[in-house]
Amino acid sequence: MEDVEGNIDDSNHKNLLLQYRCCCKSIEIKKGAYAVAVFYTCIIITNVCMRAYNSYKSEETEWNWQLLFLISDSIAVISLFYGIIRQHAAFLQPFTVLSILTVSFCLLLSFFYLSAVIDPSSYAAEQIEIGLADKVQYFADLLNTTPQTAGLCLLWFERHNTSVP
Repeated sequence: MEDVEGNIDDSNHKNLLLQYRCCCKSIEIKKGAYAVAVFYTCIIITNVCMRAYNSYKSEETEWNWQLLFLISDSIAVISLFYGIIRQHAAFLQPFTVLSILTVSFCLLLSFFYLSAVIDPSSYAAEQIEIGLADKVQYFADLLNTTPQTAGLCLLWFERHNTSVP
């Protein structure tokens, strides 16, 4: 370890470094924690960009559960970064608790969808059907063409795709 003069014994130092590695003893715990924090930061930034684009496109901002989870995820990741940098385990706990809750909700959601697959007349299947009905109707209306519209489209394609020799 460290003697009175402050010198570090290299053999003990290497053993400690090998002891505190994760993922098949190939990545240090601190670097792995940084990788997890950077990964979650990228997910949060992507989510923020998608929400900003959708609010710009639809000109209305929705305050819903997704935004609440986005804010709580951001706080947890900031806490994770701070805990890693300052090496305070207490600041790692919000991220850990949020991860446990997220996995729990994902499992419940998986069971919800699985119940819809197993029993098509269940409450879950009806809720999924109601949620998809509006989207299916939108696409059906979008794809619905009259014979005149189809004829005009064919005429336009013929004019623009004929090659002049």
